[in-house]
Amino acid sequence: MIPIPDLDQIERRTWTRYAESGLTDLLLGAILFASSMAAVVLRTDLPAPWPLVVYFALAVPFLLVFLGLQRIIIVPRLGRIRPGPRAKARRNKANIVAFVSMGVTVLLALLTVGFQGHGFDGSRSEVALARVASPIVMTASILLFFGLTAYILDYHRMYLIGILYAVGIGGIMLYVIEEFDAGIAAAAAAVAFILIMGTVTLVRWTHRHPIPAIGEERYAQ
Repeated sequence: MIPIPDLDQIERRTWTRYAESGLTDLLLGAILFASSMAAVVLRTDLPAPWPLVVYFALAVPFLLVFLGLQRIIIVPRLGRIRPGPRAKARRNKANIVAFVSMGVTVLLALLTVGFQGHGFDGSRSEVALARVASPIVMTASILLFFGLTAYILDYHRMYLIGILYAVGIGGIMLYVIEEFDAGIAAAAAAVAFILIMGTVTLVRWTHRHPIPAIGEERYAQ
């Protein structure tokens, strides 16, 4: 009897190989770096648009480099993936989690800034409570986002990246809102750890997955 291949398992292993390359780690680290640089500009006397300009001036090239490296490094080794129904369902779930978690994070950031006296009125106890509760809930939101995304996509290294992101975003908030200079150092350390981890992973991955000889390419459908 001819064994029937488990297509779902094959597809899942292929997606896992994509995640194992380390390129996504590098992109996430670069985005956190762009956020940190925007925070530094935010502490200066430059007008409001400049932090966003700095962020997008760094983030957009990083994204283009990521797409270019994916095409140069990943596609020749693994081919292009056309996700099946189950993979699409996992990706849709991850997108929903990302939308909700990031929405909560942005809302909490705005509320935290507001309670510092930039648009919200409240007693000292309310302001103190907001200053304590907002970072805690924001950290939980970031961990939830990365944790659920790692679980849904079977991307185990993202658990660690989520912890580092929580440290980095928390440090950025302390640096901008509380003017705590050590916060940006914590963010820089998180960025460095993610980038180093991604680089080492990418180098090892390319050695484990050499470009196949002509005629031996395998494309996951």
